[in-house]
Amino acid sequence: MRPVVLTLYVCGETNHSQLAITNLRSMCEEQLSEYKIKTVDVLDHPELAEQWQVMATPAVVKELPPPIRRVIGDLSDRERVLVGLAIDREGRFSAIDREGLVTQLHESKDLDVRSAAFVFSGEPPDRREEREDAKRETPAVAQTPETSKGKEIEREGVEEMTQTANAVVDKLPTGIPGFDQIAMGGVPKGRTTLVAGTAGSAKTVFASQFLAEGLQQFDEPGVFVTFEETPDDIRQNLNAFGWPVEEWERDGKWTFVDASPQPEDAHSEAGDYDLGALIARVEYAVRKVGAKRVSLDSLGAVFARFEDAPTVRGELFRLGVELKRMNVTTIMTAEREDDYGRISRFGVEEFVADNVVVLRNVLEGEKRRRTVEILKFRGCTHQKGEWPFTILENQGIVGVPLSSIRLDQVSSDHRISCGVETLDELCGGGFFRDSVTLVSGATGTGKTLLGTHFVAGGLSEQPADRSMLFAFEESREQLFRNAHGWGIEFGEMEEAGKLVVDCNYPEVSGLEDHLIRIKSLIDRFQPRRVAIDSLSALQRIATPKTFREFVIGLSCYLKEREIAALFTAATPDLMGGSSLTEAHVSTMTDSIILLRYVEIYGEMRRGITVLKMRGSFHVKDIREFTIDHEGMHIGKRFRNVSGILKGEPTQVSPDVVERVGTLFRVDDESVNEGDGQHASPR
Repeated sequence: MRPVVLTLYVCGETNHSQLAITNLRSMCEEQLSEYKIKTVDVLDHPELAEQWQVMATPAVVKELPPPIRRVIGDLSDRERVLVGLAIDREGRFSAIDREGLVTQLHESKDLDVRSAAFVFSGEPPDRREEREDAKRETPAVAQTPETSKGKEIEREGVEEMTQTANAVVDKLPTGIPGFDQIAMGGVPKGRTTLVAGTAGSAKTVFASQFLAEGLQQFDEPGVFVTFEETPDDIRQNLNAFGWPVEEWERDGKWTFVDASPQPEDAHSEAGDYDLGALIARVEYAVRKVGAKRVSLDSLGAVFARFEDAPTVRGELFRLGVELKRMNVTTIMTAEREDDYGRISRFGVEEFVADNVVVLRNVLEGEKRRRTVEILKFRGCTHQKGEWPFTILENQGIVGVPLSSIRLDQVSSDHRISCGVETLDELCGGGFFRDSVTLVSGATGTGKTLLGTHFVAGGLSEQPADRSMLFAFEESREQLFRNAHGWGIEFGEMEEAGKLVVDCNYPEVSGLEDHLIRIKSLIDRFQPRRVAIDSLSALQRIATPKTFREFVIGLSCYLKEREIAALFTAATPDLMGGSSLTEAHVSTMTDSIILLRYVEIYGEMRRGITVLKMRGSFHVKDIREFTIDHEGMHIGKRFRNVSGILKGEPTQVSPDVVERVGTLFRVDDESVNEGDGQHASPR
């Protein structure tokens, strides 16, 4: 009979450790004729716990004969220990175990075969003193949960310490674009923040980016504790965002604590246990790289691997206390069952309660929309409500913090040409440099033409304006062909570096992605004019709330940079009328220009009017305009037609026009107070 090789992992000289040692030795003496027991204290040798991926202690691992077997707990339940190690009551193993033992013993001739070999290494004096000091500074947390009442008392003690230790809580910038504006500076420094969300809400990306941005922006090393995916899978996933994790590992700035489930990790529970090995491994990793940031993903996987949920909750709380003692800022992720249900599946927020961030991935219509909400930051201020975010290649999470928008933009008095001389006159001299103009009309009324004139009009400025045209309904080739038909050469403007045309179908991504992409292209090209053709195409892929947020975000972004913008929007009816787009955009724009079809005696004509010009005089006429090979030509006003704006043009006889005119006629010297025009019709 060959010896059985067992390794017992313990965490310090605790009652659990001593009881496990006694129970294991007693069982071996009664059940086995030859055996070898190695005892490893994970506080002294955390690298061995990492190598064997030990999370809970006490834990006994049967290394020989194969296959490897694990049992955790103080080994007080002998029956479960025997079953877990595949030992029957006569001390025999299964056929597989016996065959494996013979093979492996031939390869391990250096084994010191003894009836029992206990090697319980003591702690180095400096390590022991350090841990004793930490115990005095940190309220005690029982390693074995005795009663729920006891846990509540311990938790209250730590919470009291948390609230009174610092009157002012410092913030640590996460580096995640947009999130720090929502968090008003970042997450509370030196504390643990729970990030909860349903599947696909970007919890793992958030936890990873927290470490990656810490390294890239602030040179702060990090530790990633994974309970679900293997480190190899995580490295591969993060490479897609341009984060060189392997390089950081080689430089000693990033390390993994691999607590992911492995096929050989199946274990049995036989008595009380704690997660002391996990805590020791995390502390070892933090010391190894000098970490300032730690991410744990995801806590739900820990509950799935252990039977005793109350013990796991208590141990995770103890882990949070230890992380605070290590002076690191931590992100813990947890899965939710519903986007608007309880915070986490296993009630972890009760134990990691300082800070809670909720990520959502809600299905709106046929589109998913991701949002982030800071539920609470203990002792810190933050923005309230949900804020949209997206995930971009080579960037990761990018937030859209509408909360950072301020109505403090500098307004310009400088006028620019819209590209049509007569329309400049109707607008009182042109558009303001920082204005946003909405052009609304039915399909075919000339909205794209007016946008084309607008971007081409930049060439008349001194120096010439650079322009960008974002099109969501027509292709690049079609736009260039149409512009050529109106006497405008987009190709020459591009070659001169004065124009960039970007075309995309709205359905290729969400509005948040479109907004971030538009901003990025504008930042790169630095235009003075931007045309969006059209908002109606973008509106069809979003809810009213999402669409309004998009328009607000884009309008404020353009105004802050004093970029003149022209948006087009289509009305649902050919003859005009209001549109949903107008309802959501009209209050946010500085100017509104309406284009309408007008039917007169069996002939279809086009009309244009300046409905709104914020802060400026403008002509109120509804003018007829035509389109030819030179573009738009605005003529005289319609005199004998009413109902044009509401889409119901009606012919009116000259007598009626004259009679109605006398009702509002004043002296020639009288001037209308609103805009300086003569009130009497001419």
